[in-house]
Amino acid sequence: MADSHIPPLRDVNLQLQKHKFSIDQIREAIPGLSEFDDTFVLRFLLSAKGDVGKAENAINSTLRFRLEKAEYMKVNWIRYTGR
Repeated sequence: MADSHIPPLRDVNLQLQKHKFSIDQIREAIPGLSEFDDTFVLRFLLSAKGDVGKAENAINSTLRFRLEKAEYMKVNWIRYTGR
């Protein structure tokens, strides 16, 4: 049950339930999403205003960016943290 102090759009569990079908559609369409939780997918779905195709494109773009920039991000993380 949602906390009465949390507006419906900010209640993540409510949004996960509401968009379960679309989240499942996106998971079927994009291989490799098993390492990400449903909240990751939901974030893209909500930013696309519920448009599954746009959410899929945004996720693919983000994952491609992360893959392309992985070495750069690792080097800078090491510089930043010293680890």
